[in-house]
Amino acid sequence: MKLYGWGSDEVRTAREHLLQAQRDVDASEGTPYAVPLDLGITWDAGAPLPVLISGNKTFVAFYLPPNFDFDGTNPRSRSADDDDAIGVVEFRGVTAVKMGSPSDERLREHALWGHGLTYYAAHLVQNSAWIRELISTDEARRTTSHYVFTFHDETLECVADSHVATLTPGSLTSVTARLVQAARR
Repeated sequence: MKLYGWGSDEVRTAREHLLQAQRDVDASEGTPYAVPLDLGITWDAGAPLPVLISGNKTFVAFYLPPNFDFDGTNPRSRSADDDDAIGVVEFRGVTAVKMGSPSDERLREHALWGHGLTYYAAHLVQNSAWIRELISTDEARRTTSHYVFTFHDETLECVADSHVATLTPGSLTSVTARLVQAARR
């Protein structure tokens, strides 16, 4: 079956060309732009329910895409106690982290929209204004990376030295409880 419109191969290809053109212009001008970051795992676009845990260590945990075919007639609600694998990203050497607005409905208001930022994806920010600001206050090192994760209901941004993404067995409740303990160490 050939798809037409937003989900078609032609539109997807055109969108990727536009994103790359935006990134190329920003790179040549030295302005901030977002590039895709392949974590090796993806979150559920509809209800990832990300949980940010920050202490001596910083983590974000989220639901993975459901492993069932949704036909539009049989919605499935999730419980935090469902025993699934949970996606976890640990940020190492964190300088700053924030999570909140904008949601996907207002993502076009983000400063990086039109500069490579996309829905429901992990990004690295090149030429980051946030890192420049933190370096000017001696809060960050020049080797630091600026991450942007665009979830359904919120956006996470983190300035850190590195990240590690894993699939962690268990429910969101049990995984976040373990992460809270790990963040204290």
